[in-house]
Amino acid sequence: MNSHVSIIVPVYNVEKFLSRCIESILAQSYNNYELILVDDGSSDNSGKICDEYEKQDNRIKVIHKQNGGLADARNAGLKISRGKFVLFCDSDDYVSNTWCEHFMEYSDTDENSYIVSGYNYVTSNSKKCIPADLLCKTCPIEECFSLQNKGIFGYAWNALFRASILKQFNIHFSTDVIVEDLPFTLNYLSHMKSIVYTGYCDYNYYHDDRETLSNKYYKYGFTRWQEKYRISRQFISENVSEGKQLMIKKQVADMYLYYFLNSLANTFDNRNTDNHIKKLQYNSHIVSTDEFQECLHFADCSHENPNYIHLLKEKNYPAAYLLWKSADIKNTIKRRIK
Repeated sequence: MNSHVSIIVPVYNVEKFLSRCIESILAQSYNNYELILVDDGSSDNSGKICDEYEKQDNRIKVIHKQNGGLADARNAGLKISRGKFVLFCDSDDYVSNTWCEHFMEYSDTDENSYIVSGYNYVTSNSKKCIPADLLCKTCPIEECFSLQNKGIFGYAWNALFRASILKQFNIHFSTDVIVEDLPFTLNYLSHMKSIVYTGYCDYNYYHDDRETLSNKYYKYGFTRWQEKYRISRQFISENVSEGKQLMIKKQVADMYLYYFLNSLANTFDNRNTDNHIKKLQYNSHIVSTDEFQECLHFADCSHENPNYIHLLKEKNYPAAYLLWKSADIKNTIKRRIK
């Protein structure tokens, strides 16, 4: 009997967490699935662990390949998948035993619906369901950005994908972008008519609680948010009616304002070894980009220092930097979830 669901797990140097992930999938109450483990050139024992599990369960298929990154590993899994539906799980995460079962409750939903679930945000000492208070069960596709702002849209691992849609429209993960999940999910969503939220939190997203967005350092972190903003803007122009575009653009700008402003502060993280002049030059480049300026234009900046925002709109970053330092604006930047 053909497997109804293909579960794809990209694997790279996760020997510490891999067994936990695999065991949680093998414990599913729904068992008509195939588990595809894609060893993306691991240098630790991850590949051997995959092989041992393959010997124990005939539902498991293992691919060993040269390291190509997360997107390439997922694509390798998609190529050999045989299920009617596809689920993704990252190898350092794990799932409850009702994960598949709860998604299958929605398998007969209109094939033009994007099925998404909540998830548990797990650290070493806490576990929180995201989102905790979402009232909407079914909504139009342009609501994806509202769901993204609430933390549940834009990930491959908390959604159910129909293999027929993926194949019909040749939807795969782009290997030439910095962010993998958002382009994939928005591409898939562009062929849908609605979003259905299951209300379940069966996926456990494990996060190292030593790092948060405010203290995690990416030397060129702005490029990640810039790319996401650009992709979102393209989706709006191609899939949202003209009458709603302005409202959605403002909504997206409100969300990315925090990330863009935080990127400026991130440049001056102590872990950045560039000299002071290079840091100022890099941030001057950031504020001059079309994405940054468009975000300032559409976003509600009333909660930020007006003089600081004015200088950023004028692309006068050296003066904005001096104000940022003197007014301690870095401690006032807040993420506002609406």
